[in-house]
Amino acid sequence: MITPKVSTDFSKNKFSDLELFYHCLIVLKKMDNNPNFTDPEPALSVLLAANNKYDKALNHQKYKSKELTVIKKTCRHNLEQLLKQLAIYVGQKANQDGAIILSSGFDLQKSKARVGELEMASRLTVRFGSNPGSLIVSCQVIDKARWYDYEYTPFPATGESIWIRQSSTRHKIEINGLTSGQQYVFRVAGAATNNYRAWSNQVVSYAV
Repeated sequence: MITPKVSTDFSKNKFSDLELFYHCLIVLKKMDNNPNFTDPEPALSVLLAANNKYDKALNHQKYKSKELTVIKKTCRHNLEQLLKQLAIYVGQKANQDGAIILSSGFDLQKSKARVGELEMASRLTVRFGSNPGSLIVSCQVIDKARWYDYEYTPFPATGESIWIRQSSTRHKIEINGLTSGQQYVFRVAGAATNNYRAWSNQVVSYAV
């Protein structure tokens, strides 16, 4: 079960300048006389004053003065910091209760879905690379893999072998710096949020 958490993201990626102003108004309205939050920190009066100052800066910015733009950015930064402080307070008081968090006007933090164990990599192939001491390693695309862990070790692979790992978001990479004439063992596994790795069958190849 995912634990509800209050969102503390008030950046431009989430709120435009005007959206931040209105979001703050919603928080002020919902937290006023809210029995769940009797001693807000910072005080709502402080947040209201900062939002009014930010609103004034937004209205003045239409004159397109560099000075007024800097003032607006400063006001926004101050407002974001106050909202973050208040959101942290809300999270502490709500004690992981999503309904109480939402009653404050703040949003819930979006949780990334965790991906379970991935299927074993297949069709592992190794071929000569573009330079001496390089080999190109590839496998079949693995559904839901966020990246691929490629490992290799000098032949033969035993329980005492030390595997060297290279990771990539692509299902094909070129491994460089290998010793020409040396035989290597390769394997690959898809990776996501789960630490489990379903390693492919091993492939042996010489570096030239």
